[in-house]
Amino acid sequence: MSRSNEDVARAAYDAWSRADLDEFVESFSEDVEVHPFLGRGLVASTYRGHDGLRSWFADANEPWERLDVAPEEFKHLDDGRLVIFVRARGEGSGSRALVEARIVHVASFRGGKIARLDSYADRE
Repeated sequence: MSRSNEDVARAAYDAWSRADLDEFVESFSEDVEVHPFLGRGLVASTYRGHDGLRSWFADANEPWERLDVAPEEFKHLDDGRLVIFVRARGEGSGSRALVEARIVHVASFRGGKIARLDSYADRE
């Protein structure tokens, strides 16, 4: 039985939270393209492929003692894309400053995997 797009996305966020990069990249197509929000602190503005996913994870987590990213809500679009409302909470490395942000991911799927992930600063 194939998984729904929402199940695939949930599995990706769960794997990210556990820092299980092997399972994380399995939720994405080999030629995935990721456009993250909070790009100014990241090395690349676009990450491509499974190696890019691993780089994104490392770059995104580097300034944090702990970074939790959790989906709060899913909205299915008629064109097959999935809008994911995400809460990100981080504790700064060294400073221990607590930061919380709500961002939006829009995932496109192909062959039962995430093929593109775009990120936005707000829900508008």
